[in-house]
Amino acid sequence: MSLKLVFHAEELLKINDSELNFCKKISKLFKPIIILDKKDVSIEDSITKKIEQIPLFEYEKNKQEIQVFLLNLSNQEDWIIFFTNDNYIFSKNNIVVLKYHFWEDLNKYKHISFTEHAKHKLLYNEFSYNYMNSIANNTNLETKFLINIFKKENIVNIIDCCCGVGRHDYILAQNGYHITGIDISPKQIETANMIHSHDNINYIISDVRNFRLKKRNFDASICMWTTYNYFSQISDLKLFLNNVWEHLKNNGLMILESKNIPILDKERLYMRNKETNDISMNLLVYKRILGNVQNSQYFYFINEKGQKKFLLDEEFVRFYYLDELINILDNKFKLITVYGNFYGDLYNPNKSERMISVWRAVK
Repeated sequence: MSLKLVFHAEELLKINDSELNFCKKISKLFKPIIILDKKDVSIEDSITKKIEQIPLFEYEKNKQEIQVFLLNLSNQEDWIIFFTNDNYIFSKNNIVVLKYHFWEDLNKYKHISFTEHAKHKLLYNEFSYNYMNSIANNTNLETKFLINIFKKENIVNIIDCCCGVGRHDYILAQNGYHITGIDISPKQIETANMIHSHDNINYIISDVRNFRLKKRNFDASICMWTTYNYFSQISDLKLFLNNVWEHLKNNGLMILESKNIPILDKERLYMRNKETNDISMNLLVYKRILGNVQNSQYFYFINEKGQKKFLLDEEFVRFYYLDELINILDNKFKLITVYGNFYGDLYNPNKSERMISVWRAVK
């Protein structure tokens, strides 16, 4: 994929440190063009120092000239991203206009759950049909890890909380397990029924904080892929965990799985590519660690059957340290063990890729 960045110069000089850090990182991947209203050596020097490289400068006098320049440039590149705080509208789908501050303010979620934000995530709604193409996963490895635990405990009946499109459930069902998959997103459940249906699976649209099932003696519950971390308020997490406890039998298992966020780089920017017969997708991922919170942006550059489409998605998740979980779970669950990856290595808080905690319900 050929992608050209275009920055509006005068606005670039006014951005804050967070916005500047992103511009620096993305400029290392894609050489930018800087549009200036006029030739000005002092402005050029300031910009060059800011993004720590020699940009390509273009000089355009007004908004109309900028539009013509970008339209011409779009004929040479697969995609254009134009960073500006001004309002521009283009008829071509391969020109993306973004403000320098394109992420939501974390302060908005100080007193409400990240779940409220996740409800509107494109990947869980209108883009759900492409979920399996969009995430970097090894479903077979992850499910094999679960089965190795279940075999030791004679597990048969399982609740999958925040099941998404049911990628784990389908393989578990093929191996003889009976699954109740629960997700708050109607689109995710619709996709699950479409691509991962099985006689051993019952998918339910519900909030895992307050679902109520007739069966109250499940053998195990799982919550995979850093999804319990949407419960950023401790009160929310307690509702979820207490609800799981009520649906498990005595000594039933609960598995909570997430990334080990504290060891990750404070800022990461990388590309992923996916091609099928129908769709070509280039995904630019930007992640920031803010204390115990990871904020992620997903830039989807999609060519589907010759039609180009751009999507920008965002996510907030909160990391819970092991001591926090022990305190929150109180005496309802006993910690059995903690793994650091899907290969079964024990968890090291300073090195492990993931934190996979296994708990036993105490009744």
